[in-house]
Amino acid sequence: MEVGLYGKLPSHGDFLRRRTSDAFVSVWDAWLQESMAASRSALGERWLDVYLTSPAWRFMGAPGTCGSAPVIGLMVPSVDRVGRYFPLTVVTELPASAGLIAAVTGTAPFFDRAERLVIDTLAAEQVDFESFDERVIRLADDLVSVSLPARVALHPGAAAMLNDDGQTSGWHFPIGSLEELTPCFEQLLSHRLSTLYEPLMVWWTAGSSIVEPSCLIVRGLPHPETFAALLEGAWARHHWQSIPAHIETDRILPDALVEGETPLRVRSAAASDVGRARANNEDAFVERPEIGLWVVADGLGGHSDGEMASRMVCDALADLVPHPAFEDLIDAAYARVQEVNAHLVRRAGDAAHADRSGSTVAVLLVRGTRCVVLWAGDSRVYRWRTGRLEQVTRDHSPGASDPLAGQERSHTVTRAVGIHPQLELDVYRGDVQLGDRFLLCSDGLTRAIPDARLGEWLEREDIGAAVEGLIRTTLDAGAPDNVTVLIAEACT
Repeated sequence: MEVGLYGKLPSHGDFLRRRTSDAFVSVWDAWLQESMAASRSALGERWLDVYLTSPAWRFMGAPGTCGSAPVIGLMVPSVDRVGRYFPLTVVTELPASAGLIAAVTGTAPFFDRAERLVIDTLAAEQVDFESFDERVIRLADDLVSVSLPARVALHPGAAAMLNDDGQTSGWHFPIGSLEELTPCFEQLLSHRLSTLYEPLMVWWTAGSSIVEPSCLIVRGLPHPETFAALLEGAWARHHWQSIPAHIETDRILPDALVEGETPLRVRSAAASDVGRARANNEDAFVERPEIGLWVVADGLGGHSDGEMASRMVCDALADLVPHPAFEDLIDAAYARVQEVNAHLVRRAGDAAHADRSGSTVAVLLVRGTRCVVLWAGDSRVYRWRTGRLEQVTRDHSPGASDPLAGQERSHTVTRAVGIHPQLELDVYRGDVQLGDRFLLCSDGLTRAIPDARLGEWLEREDIGAAVEGLIRTTLDAGAPDNVTVLIAEACT
């Protein structure tokens, strides 16, 4: 088996094609050309920003979707050197005997490596295409198991069970061992779906800042008029039938409580002001107490570019869904920031958006008696506990490794979302106690008010009044920058 590629890369001026059959390319290219045109028409002026933030999609196509062989692949939004937009596809043809559902469920290592490789390559400033292609070739190492015939050859008569209209009360079929149960069900599901949706195609994605994690089951390639949904979600608007995958139930998240302790909840208050000297507000914030998430972002780049960047960071995080496990929520938040970083870096390389924009970010995540802070830049997080103020974050700016309260700081940030292809978020982990207050703020606050005065407001009983007081004090001090203040308090 060979892994090939087809599409665009920013390092080249035309289509790139390696190890892909004529049968696949003729169908795939025609479908994508028509689908891209249809999505431009559907999305209008929003198309470019939506396209550049669209997710990577993984797919499996049964024989008849893109030629006579079954295929699996990855489609990622891309652009060539002269600004022509077209996805890059990494694809391989499977043997005819390969199990279709196993090609979906048993190929995570292949897809994970492929997705990381493509996204890292698209974000890189310089690309050695031959080196990239060598790594694409080596992706085949993760496909050995799926290239083999199904471990269990299901008897053709088993299909009768799937076509039963309820006339039979039950069916028995022998299995050689318990290990054969999963491959048996995979083949039964493959047969049923292939019958209902011929030729069967399955698409799935981990999502993006605007598209939730999703799976699509389609008869053949998606109709071009529905393709815009793969870019922005909005499934009903683009003619997709949707069903909820899970039943929503009220439940306590499993790691929300520590045995023997009173459960904590967190309430918050926040406000933002343009300040005395700026024409527009490039700050943004998020409050999601129901999932334990708070964010402050401060745009860089000036004017609408900085405002767009901070808003994009906050929108991506505000859209997070609840996760039963706290670590999964942390990972999801980290991944969303990385997605926005990759988009802003790509956008800066586009001729239509030559000015580089970025944003600081400070994220507070709380679950029970645990907290995590993620940050990049000089937006800060403080913790006020039993009358003592502690700065949790450390500014990413020159000479800021050991900041002193009230000392004048450099306003140049060395790390932020959208500035460099590789973004490292710093991470703080700590505990949460009853009465703790967390202050998230942009540097518009800390440039105007020394740390020694922050505690005067954080000890006030009403956190809403404390937020208003900090904003007002900043304005009274001249407020040369936008200012955003968010206070989150642990209570019962």
